[in-house]
Amino acid sequence: MAIALFGTQIFIICALKMIGGKTNFLISQFPLTHFPDFFIGVTLGYFHVEKKINFIRNNSTWIFLGSLVVIGLISAWHPVNPMYVILEPIFAVLILSAANLRLSIVSSILANRGFGKLGEASYSLYILHVPCLSLLLAFGIKAPWQLILLGLIGLSLASHALVEEPARKRLRKALSR
Repeated sequence: MAIALFGTQIFIICALKMIGGKTNFLISQFPLTHFPDFFIGVTLGYFHVEKKINFIRNNSTWIFLGSLVVIGLISAWHPVNPMYVILEPIFAVLILSAANLRLSIVSSILANRGFGKLGEASYSLYILHVPCLSLLLAFGIKAPWQLILLGLIGLSLASHALVEEPARKRLRKALSR
């Protein structure tokens, strides 16, 4: 199912390349065109939690390093635009293998509470980055990308703490009645 959805996504992106311009960008960023991304994440998360992928768990170091090499090679070659179409499944494998690394520097870094908070706020970052970047461009603000990234991370952490968490608590309370 995930492979079929991913193939559909590639087809949609290729069809959109024929449209071009802002329409292409807006359609390619429309949430429903990213459903395969969500489905791949949910599927791999399920397999990770249920411990159903023994091959990745047993070979996580080599798979992690191999994924990094493949990402580097594809990024240098840059065969298509947008690149996420090709890199997405490789990043999914990279993240899954990183989650299964045992007693390593990577797993200890990823287990850090700060990275956990960043992970929780990642949806806010996903939702906020395009409108914020569009707003900056509309006003001609060309700050260094590092500064923009830090600002977006701060904004997403604030959004998570002030909007998502309270909404989640209210929803749980309402559903538990």
